[in-house]
Amino acid sequence: AMSSTWKKLSKGRKSIAKLKRSGEETANNEALLAKLAEGANEKKVNLGKSSAKAGVLCMASLKSNDGTAEYTVTGGHDRTAIVYNVTSGQIVATLGGAGGDVTSVHGMVFDDGSGMMLVVTGSADGFARAYAVPLVGDDGPTPLGEAESNGGAPVNVTV
Repeated sequence: AMSSTWKKLSKGRKSIAKLKRSGEETANNEALLAKLAEGANEKKVNLGKSSAKAGVLCMASLKSNDGTAEYTVTGGHDRTAIVYNVTSGQIVATLGGAGGDVTSVHGMVFDDGSGMMLVVTGSADGFARAYAVPLVGDDGPTPLGEAESNGGAPVNVTV
């Protein structure tokens, strides 16, 4: 089950990476499509190629203490962590700010009625970062702080 979830989330990140193309990449693809429409004889065309790496590197599953809510937090090559509501299938938040691949994620759902989650990420740039993530409403995540490791190596985190 975890393997199929991992594959599904990696595929979703690859789709997001395709949307982050530069204007130049988009213009080149459009020019190539126009040439093909005119009958140009191209042997191989790959319009889905992006310079951005995509894929899930780490994942944490979180549940509320009463078991009514389930979330998955992923980290990846795109230097972000993404919080998913497993029940609704919706993205709750995208957490940016990492200077390298996000290699470790963890979190905790607060059952105090605040509708908040604490998410901590570790990345290849040697930093651990903490975020307050609202689970209800339209407010975005709030960065709480960051700490750098002495060695600058990827950081493992836990809450």
